[in-house]
Amino acid sequence: MGKKWVTPEQGAWLKERLPVFAAAQIAKNATTQFYPNLHRDWRAKWPIPEPTPEEVADSKGVVEQARKVKRTKVEEVSEAV
Repeated sequence: MGKKWVTPEQGAWLKERLPVFAAAQIAKNATTQFYPNLHRDWRAKWPIPEPTPEEVADSKGVVEQARKVKRTKVEEVSEAV
């Protein structure tokens, strides 16, 4: 089995949303309704952490740039899953 991308708590949280996901699939609005709400709620519960000192250094000391790079990387991983 491959590496889990969620913690047990996150997995339980996602499983709780399966009935809503199934209903959205049937209603054919998962893309427009379910996923945006899921993403918003996920980020409210598990925000993207602040960049590490190393990430800030890699961004030439610009904290906002380091945040943008980290946010982009996290979103790319989320989309790939």
